[in-house]
Amino acid sequence: MQTRPLYVLLALVALSSQVPAHDAKGSSDFDLLVPDMPLNGAVTFVTLVGPAAGNELLHTTWNLTYTAPHGGTPASDVLLELTMPVDGPDVEMVVTGADLGWPSATGTFSGTIDSDELNGLLEMGLFGFVTPKLVILGADGGVTGQFVDSTITLELAEHCQEDLGFGGPGTVQLQVCGQTLASGDSATLTVSGAPASAPMLVFAGLSFGPTAFKSGTLVPVPWLLAVAVAAGPAGGLTLNVPGGGGPATIYLQVAAADGAQPAGVALSNAVKLELLP
Repeated sequence: MQTRPLYVLLALVALSSQVPAHDAKGSSDFDLLVPDMPLNGAVTFVTLVGPAAGNELLHTTWNLTYTAPHGGTPASDVLLELTMPVDGPDVEMVVTGADLGWPSATGTFSGTIDSDELNGLLEMGLFGFVTPKLVILGADGGVTGQFVDSTITLELAEHCQEDLGFGGPGTVQLQVCGQTLASGDSATLTVSGAPASAPMLVFAGLSFGPTAFKSGTLVPVPWLLAVAVAAGPAGGLTLNVPGGGGPATIYLQVAAADGAQPAGVALSNAVKLELLP
């Protein structure tokens, strides 16, 4: 039996106090290290080892440090292109930014690509690839030296685990959003819409087995844990969910005491957690 998924389930018990939610504007960043490369028109490939498929890329920030002087004219300013593999011909975009070093001996190119420029790539399934690659081109035109100690930061939108539905009766809602659940990352489990201060159970299991339960449908059947928690005065709850230990899948659903429902229980929607390595 997989021990890491069980550890995550037990962590839900240990971390049953309320925790701050993640910033929805972009909870997860990946830094890509750019190999040292000459600036005379060279090409380098940077393998994208994360994020997982399905993430939305909001923004990229390029900070590329170079050594040695340029050729001495504005025509030799550093230019970069980003080429990404998609279904069909590769798409190339020029990275816009500031050359902070010309014409000094050393400097930094700082550039960005925003979501508007990436929307087409996202629609074509940029992260449908297991290992998509970024291609960086150093411009010619008299530029000398090389890039060293350079990074590209990818800012991701907040990632929400899959909502499977099956909610009701009642108005309890469950979501798990934040970072992808890779090692070192975490997300926030949020329950809302429960009666004030209602006793609740967070059901968790490794199987998808929708079964009739209390006038609704319970998805994690058989369940491995049923964690007793209580809703706050506003009918909500937040728990921290640690990542790592995957690949593994955990199914979650919440039941809350609710005298207004036929069987006295309100059921949330079910959520499918994908744990990454």
